[in-house]
Amino acid sequence: MTPPRVSRTTGTDHARVAAAVPQDVTFAATATVYTFSAMGDLFHVRAEDIALANPTVDPRRIRAGDRITIPVRPPQPARSTVLSHERDRHFAMAELVPAIRAAARRYHIDPVRLACIIHQESFDPHDRQHRVRNWFTHEDGTGTGLIGLDPRIVDGRPTGELERFQRWAAPGTADFPGRAMRMRRAPPPELQIYYLARRLGELSELYDGLDAATRAWNTGSPTGAGGAEYLESVNARRERLGSSVLTALRAPL
Repeated sequence: MTPPRVSRTTGTDHARVAAAVPQDVTFAATATVYTFSAMGDLFHVRAEDIALANPTVDPRRIRAGDRITIPVRPPQPARSTVLSHERDRHFAMAELVPAIRAAARRYHIDPVRLACIIHQESFDPHDRQHRVRNWFTHEDGTGTGLIGLDPRIVDGRPTGELERFQRWAAPGTADFPGRAMRMRRAPPPELQIYYLARRLGELSELYDGLDAATRAWNTGSPTGAGGAEYLESVNARRERLGSSVLTALRAPL
């Protein structure tokens, strides 16, 4: 019998490691979990990755009992980051351009719209250099971080974007947002930006367009109260980004 291959530098038994890697699983759709998006929330997997794993499945015709392949280990956003994790760190928008462009390319989202939402949600009016702030909560308690993650409780259950981000960024760590708020090191800015791009992609598919997705990001629905005003305010942020940032964002992806 051929002995398992072992790394000379780490002593790793590669055969055992490979055997321990989770394989794709099969999920039977139910009456309440029958969309790729809902399955993604359940397994902490992007709806796009589930679609790629099921090329013959029409997502509009999934019925209870249909067998759907769930890629347990889909591609994840790079966890190696170069931006500071410090909670109170301020960033010039130019510093965020590489991360914004990378997320926009991956999730097929307009990078200018990503930048405008970030500026809308985390611009610090008290900062003399007109920068955005990494990880803080709005004075009215409605948004946290670079991307304005809103907590939302429905029937005693957490259903907001802050809770979604928590499950996606740190599954199994229930107190992640609260703990991060007490720590000096917050969730990496790149991870926040990737999450925003991912959700806008999902909402664009659900509501047929980026404008509707932007309104839904703010209100939970494309027709929610205040959504139109939010979209207008986001679009107005283009002028405040500056010509050099806009040029960098609009360069071919």
